[in-house]
Amino acid sequence: MPLTRQDSLPILGIKILEKLARDPDNCAEIVRATGLISKIIRLISYTTDSENSNDEQQHDVIIQSLNFVMRIAITEENIGAVLRQELCKNSFLLTNLECILEDKRSSPELMELVTEILTKLAFDEDARKEIGGSMVTICKLMHAFIGKDGPTNNVCYDQSLRMAAGEALENLTVESPANCLAILEEMGYELIKDLKDMLCEYRYVAASILQNFCAHSMDKLRHHQGARDHLSSALPMLMENMMSTGGKQLETLIGLISRISDVIPEAFVRELQLETNGGSGLVQKLVSTLNSNRKPDPAYPRMRRVIVEMVMSIMKLCPRYATVFREAGMMEALNRVERTPSKVEKYRVFYGNVGVVLESGSSLATLASMAKGLVQSAAPALGTVN
Repeated sequence: MPLTRQDSLPILGIKILEKLARDPDNCAEIVRATGLISKIIRLISYTTDSENSNDEQQHDVIIQSLNFVMRIAITEENIGAVLRQELCKNSFLLTNLECILEDKRSSPELMELVTEILTKLAFDEDARKEIGGSMVTICKLMHAFIGKDGPTNNVCYDQSLRMAAGEALENLTVESPANCLAILEEMGYELIKDLKDMLCEYRYVAASILQNFCAHSMDKLRHHQGARDHLSSALPMLMENMMSTGGKQLETLIGLISRISDVIPEAFVRELQLETNGGSGLVQKLVSTLNSNRKPDPAYPRMRRVIVEMVMSIMKLCPRYATVFREAGMMEALNRVERTPSKVEKYRVFYGNVGVVLESGSSLATLASMAKGLVQSAAPALGTVN
């Protein structure tokens, strides 16, 4: 059934608003318009459970409403943070998004829009908690990413949807022990194997999620032999890939390897023992990357932090590396890190040029000082690996 003129007016109005929202100045006016965002959010739902109703009309209204919310959610700079908070305050938004994910009438396009909105909302700490409290949403995202959603629903195998779901899960698990624990308990520890198996095709996203699990569910993983085995088997590939990559992927791989060393230190020691030339190649990679990232990049603001953390892990587990570190210039590199902390490095996630997720734990300068102490105090001669 074609849209009538009356039916098409709301769609046309939302389209106009979506185009206006592309200008940050207009976004400020949209926020001030009483009830406007709420009215559009109320349209994000099927008005009937009957599959014989005019789904085409409903689909068009829903998709334009989602496009508008998406436009608001992806706004950068400070006004973007305000807009996302405004969206999160709405009592109906997350419920309506969850209903779209659950409804089998939802097209891959609708599912992907919902997923991308959740990704941006998860920049906000309170939103992360609220979204993480909905196991329906979390399970839908997990199934979409790992490609398991039952025999009758193949939309989750769509490549772009899988990537969108992975990015949403990455944001939902960052700095969120509660979400990590809830996901592991709901999905089971075979999830670690699923993520490990995706490290080749979805390296950055799968590694980021694994890193968050290792950081926030360390004790649980330590005491689960299956999870330990899967992480251990991933280490050789991770170490190899680390040597040949850079930028955002390198930051993530180094961070994941360090977290795995906390969960299964004996496996990390084994990999360090297998390093050729006494580990000089690995050490040189860390030193050169540290020196080439004196000016932090918002695309990978944690680079220096994860390297310093890896140095500390290596020194605690293999003190003999101290000589290799000193000969490669690690002490000088750590000195520079300690003297040149950056405001950028206080955040672990940036959206545009604005930090949206704060770093937790000790300051980078403190970590650099601790790493220097470990390298400096270790015996100068190469000895037996501890």
